[in-house]
Amino acid sequence: MVCSSNSVRADLVEKYVFERFAEVVQHPKVLDDIIKKLNRDRTQSVKPLQKGIEALDKEMTTLENQRKRYTKLFETGTLDDDIFVERVTELKNEQVKLAHRKTEAEDELRGNTSAPIPAHHIKLLLA
Repeated sequence: MVCSSNSVRADLVEKYVFERFAEVVQHPKVLDDIIKKLNRDRTQSVKPLQKGIEALDKEMTTLENQRKRYTKLFETGTLDDDIFVERVTELKNEQVKLAHRKTEAEDELRGNTSAPIPAHHIKLLLA
């Protein structure tokens, strides 16, 4: 079997890129559209992380409510000591796991720079 070369001539690619770049610089509307799309994409990229953090918060609240319920049952004498300790330990372990996942998601969110790119900054760089 013979492999064919899928090479692209660098001079043609460079010419295309420079022509496209010149078009963008010469037509502010094109540049504005590109910047708007980039900003929209950057904003959209953090939404899954934000939703994930909200879901983790909700799950942690549910676990805390369950812990309170078990504590009430224990205090009223409805729940056996061994079962209470076992359930509360399980809930605590799950809360620790969720808190760790939330911290990781928050760190990732902080590292994801989704702040809009000011158009005037780009225009200054291209001038």
